[in-house]
Amino acid sequence: MKILIIGSTGETGKLLIDKCLAMNYEVTALARDKNKLSDYSNIKIVQGDVLDYPTVKACVEGQDVVLCALGASKGDKVGSTRSKGTENVVNAMNSAGVSRIITVTTIGVGQSRDYMSPVSKFLYPFIVGKERLEEAKKQELLITESNLKWTIVRPPRLINTNKSQKNEIGMDMATTLSDCLDRKNLADCVVGLIKETSFIRKSFTLVGR
Repeated sequence: MKILIIGSTGETGKLLIDKCLAMNYEVTALARDKNKLSDYSNIKIVQGDVLDYPTVKACVEGQDVVLCALGASKGDKVGSTRSKGTENVVNAMNSAGVSRIITVTTIGVGQSRDYMSPVSKFLYPFIVGKERLEEAKKQELLITESNLKWTIVRPPRLINTNKSQKNEIGMDMATTLSDCLDRKNLADCVVGLIKETSFIRKSFTLVGR
């Protein structure tokens, strides 16, 4: 199984690489700075920008599944990388005949907002950033309006912890500001969806309890 990881140098992206390797998948990672993946000797690293369509197209060709974990790091300018990059990925997949994509966005987007507590609805745009939420909305729209076999995973605040968490999944799951999810749990879920067909063309909230 050949897997392309977009957004590979972030904390979530690296955990996706680790999980895919543990499953003996053949991994290709697109990275603006390949030095950030210097610890990996058993994956194919393509240095390039997701905003450069020819590079994205070359990476997508021959893949079986695309995992997308795009997003601006805390403190970085939001810009349009998430939406424009996803547009390139979707177009490249259509061109290459690759249909399966699993994307990580965030709660507060799509129907997940309807199930947030009143306080969360009001405060979340200020906590996460209105620009980030707008970018995630644009990203989701690009994916859901495509003919791809997509799945969208919406986590709450992401954390790194050694404490055990049990994943809870729901399309109508109520969330509050206290909800969080361990990044390892997120990676486990996303990679587990590679061979799972029941969530194709569906989006859901994923919370750790």
